[in-house]
Amino acid sequence: MPPPPPSPLPSASTQGAIPFDSPQYSGPMQKSTKIGLFVGIVCFITIVLGFYMVSRSRRKPKPRTPQEEFNEQSLRRWRANMLRSSANSKNITGSVLEKDARLSRQSSLCSTESKASTMHGSLPIVSKVRQPKFSDFPLPAYPHPVARVDRRH
Repeated sequence: MPPPPPSPLPSASTQGAIPFDSPQYSGPMQKSTKIGLFVGIVCFITIVLGFYMVSRSRRKPKPRTPQEEFNEQSLRRWRANMLRSSANSKNITGSVLEKDARLSRQSSLCSTESKASTMHGSLPIVSKVRQPKFSDFPLPAYPHPVARVDRRH
């Protein structure tokens, strides 16, 4: 087989990198390069404008169905009944309930110390604060008929 004809352009593997000031890079930009740059710039601008339009547009909320209205009103009534029943049973308001819950969370993080006197002086005794269990609270009355599971076993 005859060897391939020599290429008029120097190869990068035999002579290293081609310098930018070589005659190969001199002269005006080729038409295909201009078209490629133009297409790239148009694509970039289109993507940026698309992101801008999406970020500025607001979704229109879908119209509420009668079932959704009923569910929301039912949930509001249930919440009001639960707050009223818990406030009446303990004779306190909802804000006091929130304060008590906040204080119990803070006190559960800290432990209480009491001094016990012995022959050798007083020693601190660390006791943990009892945290309420889930079973201590009453089960909520659900606003919709739901299959109930008896948890008292």
